[in-house]
Amino acid sequence: MIDMIKAKKEIDKNGFVKIRSFLTKKKCKETIKKLEFIQNMRIKQSEFIGNIENQVLYNYFIECPELLEFVYNENIFNLMCHLLDKDHVLTTSSARNKRKIKNYKSSKKASGIGWHTDGRYVLGDKIPIKPSFSYIVIYMFEDFTKNNGATQYVPNSHKFNFRPERNGDYKTKYFHGSQGDIIIMDTALFHKAGISSYKSRWSIFSMYSSWYIKPYFQFDKIFTKKQFKDMNPKLRQLFHQDSIPPKNQNINRATLRRVQEIE
Repeated sequence: MIDMIKAKKEIDKNGFVKIRSFLTKKKCKETIKKLEFIQNMRIKQSEFIGNIENQVLYNYFIECPELLEFVYNENIFNLMCHLLDKDHVLTTSSARNKRKIKNYKSSKKASGIGWHTDGRYVLGDKIPIKPSFSYIVIYMFEDFTKNNGATQYVPNSHKFNFRPERNGDYKTKYFHGSQGDIIIMDTALFHKAGISSYKSRWSIFSMYSSWYIKPYFQFDKIFTKKQFKDMNPKLRQLFHQDSIPPKNQNINRATLRRVQEIE
């Protein structure tokens, strides 16, 4: 169980909280095998996987639906209800590895490079919206160290009132962690992917937001109506099925399903 109050206080103070041994080592090893399988399959099918120094598997759950457990987890869901609101949604979820791989050619860019936040800005795209309405959960399936591309961050930068320079010179630290740990991060924290190595560092980054934030992908096109019907109701919510705008004013006049039902 996650101590909701303690976790929120630590996130507010430091921009993130680390929860140790959230996953078993057995679960981590099983997940790594599945992610390797997905990556190899996508390479054979000439699908996007990032590049030779930064692998990114968006929507990894397409090939392995059982990995939806890293989209919906009861403890994480309840924490996001506490941090955001009970109608929160998934913005994006991707498996990531900063490992250098051989015998693969791609000039495509992968996200996470250079200092950035995953928040939003106003006034000429310079001033961050505060407080944040998005948080990222990082599942560590392998140890995160300086030597295998662990994510870097700028301490206390979630309190800054400006946008980071992509190649800025900042005083930084690393998200060090052990296999099975998770980190829950305020998206306003300045961060970037670490330096690639030949060592593996599989992880999943799941970002959650308030219901009015658009997802990175059209989940209604990824899943069929039957698949949505068979899903846990909270998983359907995360995939925006409870926050689709009505077709017109004669059907409904509210976006949220629970509000529609009240009306």
